[in-house]
Amino acid sequence: MKILLSAGHGGTDGGSTGADGGKEKDRTINLANKVASYLKNAGHTVTVNTEKTSSGAWRFKNRSGYDFALSIHFNAFNGSATGTECWYKGTQKKAGALSSAVANVLGIKNRGAKATTALYMMNIGFDNLIEVCFHDNSSDLNKYNSKIDAVAKAIADTINNGSTGSSSSASNSSSSSYSNNSIVDYLNSIGVDSSFSNRKKLAQANGISNYSGTASQNLQLLNILRNGNTSTTTSTSNTSGYTGTSIVDYLKSIGQDSSFSNRKKLAEANGISNYTGTASQNTQLLNILRGSASSSASTSYYSKYTGSSSSLVDALKAVEVDSSYNNRAKIAKANGISNYSGTASQNTQLLNLLKQGKLKK
Repeated sequence: MKILLSAGHGGTDGGSTGADGGKEKDRTINLANKVASYLKNAGHTVTVNTEKTSSGAWRFKNRSGYDFALSIHFNAFNGSATGTECWYKGTQKKAGALSSAVANVLGIKNRGAKATTALYMMNIGFDNLIEVCFHDNSSDLNKYNSKIDAVAKAIADTINNGSTGSSSSASNSSSSSYSNNSIVDYLNSIGVDSSFSNRKKLAQANGISNYSGTASQNLQLLNILRNGNTSTTTSTSNTSGYTGTSIVDYLKSIGQDSSFSNRKKLAEANGISNYTGTASQNTQLLNILRGSASSSASTSYYSKYTGSSSSLVDALKAVEVDSSYNNRAKIAKANGISNYSGTASQNTQLLNLLKQGKLKK
């Protein structure tokens, strides 16, 4: 299918404000890009754009040429209203299914499909407009922040009428065709959280101290990220005297954010996919970060795998590395994965590291 995803608001129109101070337009473009990754992984042609241009004008006059068009929004009311709802005009299309799928993932009220003739996007032919949750409600927002990828997949699966699988491109990519000078728009263009709190983390990780969002700081951060001098993920390279087994306490000991959302980012950046905070995942992450903190600058990595195979064995062979079970077990241990037994999840974690050029020898 040819699919159009419109990220609500955009440009000078920030939309509503969330409980954390984040703008709706930043959340919608981030989520739309993630949904697109899953849909593209399933073979669909997808266009993502903001609802409004940089000047605040409506971008779309119609939605002709697409098989399905969805506008993505976040609700705000009184700080306590909760739930997911999806609007339609005429026929429901996927409104009921989308609202139910997202509400189920978040564990919040399903407000259901709602008919309207008042919304602009409906009147120019969009099939549905989803209000993901009330982001001015801190409970809704916290649930969303902890399950962003799951929400994206639920939306994509509903549009696809079936599972879109796991999308390797759903993780952050540093490539972008964006050529202007807004750090917020640049981060949005590569599907990275552009909120002030995340920009502050990125600034700190890239040597910009006392970040307050000034024009000069934003331009400096933009140039660093655009030139590929660093990653858009946060890292933990500080040493710690902590010897316990709690990932939360370890992160606190080195002055890092220990929240679930940041642990999820760190897990993804270190090859641990589908992080849900299980004991085994936390142990793996702790071992990886603790190993990274104690390793020297001379740590060497295997050559980056650039192929498309989902097989760790094939990928290792492609970069001329011994792919035997015994060697894979050694590699797993070197990369913080204890008790390697060749499970699919363990192999996927190693493969993700190899694809990122971060698989330690």
